Amino acid sequence: MFKKIKQSAIVLATLVVTLLIFTSCDNKNSKSKTQNSKSKTSISNTASKPKTQNPKPKINLAINPSFEIGRNNPYGWKSHNQHLHTQGAWTTTEAHTGKNSMMIENIAATNAYLQGKPITFKEPANSFDVSLWTKTKDISKSAKFYIRLVVTLKPSSKTQNPKLKTINIDLKASKNWTEITKTTLFNNDIEKIVPYLYLSDGTGTAYFDDFSINPKLIDFSEGKVLFNSNNKNSTFNIKPVNTTQNSKLKTQNPTLFQIKGSKTIISSDFIPIEEGAVYKLSGDFKAIGKESSRLYFGYAPYTKDKKFISNHSANYVKGTETELEKECKVTDKVVYIKNAESWVTGNYYNIAFDTDNSGNMSDLPNYNLSSFGVEKIIKLKNCYKLILKKRCGKSYPVGTKIREHITGGTYIYNAASNITLFPDSKNINEFQTYSNKIITNNLSFLLWPKFYPKTRYVKIIVSKGSRNTNGMIQFKNIKLEQKDIIE
Repeated sequence: MFKKIKQSAIVLATLVVTLLIFTSCDNKNSKSKTQNSKSKTSISNTASKPKTQNPKPKINLAINPSFEIGRNNPYGWKSHNQHLHTQGAWTTTEAHTGKNSMMIENIAATNAYLQGKPITFKEPANSFDVSLWTKTKDISKSAKFYIRLVVTLKPSSKTQNPKLKTINIDLKASKNWTEITKTTLFNNDIEKIVPYLYLSDGTGTAYFDDFSINPKLIDFSEGKVLFNSNNKNSTFNIKPVNTTQNSKLKTQNPTLFQIKGSKTIISSDFIPIEEGAVYKLSGDFKAIGKESSRLYFGYAPYTKDKKFISNHSANYVKGTETELEKECKVTDKVVYIKNAESWVTGNYYNIAFDTDNSGNMSDLPNYNLSSFGVEKIIKLKNCYKLILKKRCGKSYPVGTKIREHITGGTYIYNAASNITLFPDSKNINEFQTYSNKIITNNLSFLLWPKFYPKTRYVKIIVSKGSRNTNGMIQFKNIKLEQKDIIE
């Protein structure tokens, strides 16, 4: 009996050892597989990070972007107003990638350009990145070298027509392949783009390659709400209408405001603005009473010290950077400057002193301003003489850096400007929504309104124009939203 038990124990021990050996081997294989699996998983995770860390791959909507497709002619592109026909403009002489590029050889300073097929946006997008590689040879100074994009925007409602926006992007002449990249943003979704590549009004040769249009949707549904007039913490310098005492307004859930006469309404608190963001201002408006009203809707901008930024402190005339040729005194109506080739006469122009003429514009907003009005500009032998309408009002020594500024509206009315609201006889007309986006000055978006440099706070402005002082406006649902952007 004991012998049988002993034999059984030996068999059992042998079985256990065998199982342990197989398990050990299996674990090694399993570990090896796990390590491989981890390696693959790591690569997979890297490719599928959250959007905030690694956005999804860009989609290029450009047709035949590297100009490699075609038989006798490049697919989707045509040449105009140059001695090279479309086939000749499709060249293998130069290429940034692949074998082919497109070419303009302008020998007669004509309006020469290449035209691409319309690019249709099938998915919702209100923004896109554009990129192009170029190379040039012997381009004359008079030549205009640029991309033109004719953008069709979808209408906001069925009663409106599509809107056209034209974007011109200047290109730099270079004997080496050079890339230009820009981003644009619109209030409406994009329907299509027609691209043009120009080398006009001058002579020379230009090569184009690797063209891209990458659509983007900047969605405010995930943005941050900074102001909401339906929130008790978001207030204006007037009290809302008491809807409980008016039977016609009892069903109005949102907080309702009303303006009568020529009046400007401003939000109570300073709203902080961060660089690298897009802001969307929206609201619902309608005219009541018997007369129409003019609507203005936008922002009052302020610096970090909560100092108001006027339009003329930030709005300058391009190309007017120069310096004082002679000392300027407070009482002077005549100011001598080195160069005034790009300066303009008029009641709304003035001189900004102590400017940053390096191209960085770090002095903006500039409050060192002369009186308004440049009456005459006279070219002398070695300088220019400005005759002002009034005494200058500032004193600065010879050599002071200056530029010309121009004034405009007091506030930034980009959501609604000079919009006529018409009432109906029964005052039952529906509210109309007005909205628009604006970006901070450090973003390089094209064709889009920007806050003035160094804007760190804003207040929301609703104004009824001075015309028809008996007219009235009601408004509600005023909202300011922020969407952070990483370029």
